[in-house]
Amino acid sequence: MWPVYVLALAGTGFERVAGREYLLSLPVSRRRIVATRLAVVLTQIAAFTLLPSLLLSAMAPLRGQHYPVADAVVHSGILFVAGLGLLGLRMVLRTMLTDAAAYTAAAALVGLVGLFTFIVDDFTPYSIFRLMNGAEYFFNHRVPWSGLAVSATMGMAFNWISMRIVEARDY
Repeated sequence: MWPVYVLALAGTGFERVAGREYLLSLPVSRRRIVATRLAVVLTQIAAFTLLPSLLLSAMAPLRGQHYPVADAVVHSGILFVAGLGLLGLRMVLRTMLTDAAAYTAAAALVGLVGLFTFIVDDFTPYSIFRLMNGAEYFFNHRVPWSGLAVSATMGMAFNWISMRIVEARDY
């Protein structure tokens, strides 16, 4: 029973039709609705990336290890920015396709992109999975700026496209 509540609160778009109709009847622009939803989701992602890393850093001495807080914060930032591309992809697919088709297509596309970026050596720096795990930072002590820029740019473009689709759609 708990997954129903989690999905209802997670902002995935599985809200009921009556809730959507009520929301669209309010005297608020669609752009503001989408921007508010995006702000809430970004806040959730920021919390879900930062808090576990800080907890891990705080608990490392219990195991006799050392995980600096600066590394935890940098890894959280890398994880957050790299995830913007996936978030944008999810939002644009959610606005363009039906529920089941959107999430199936997103999973298939992410899997194909991940496979492609692992196979073709020239695209390895832009692998979303390699970006998100922070390997470049932890092994080479460099922040992968080019890959993060591509992911953030794609995420912003996808979010802008989804906002324009929502504004133009007649419900």
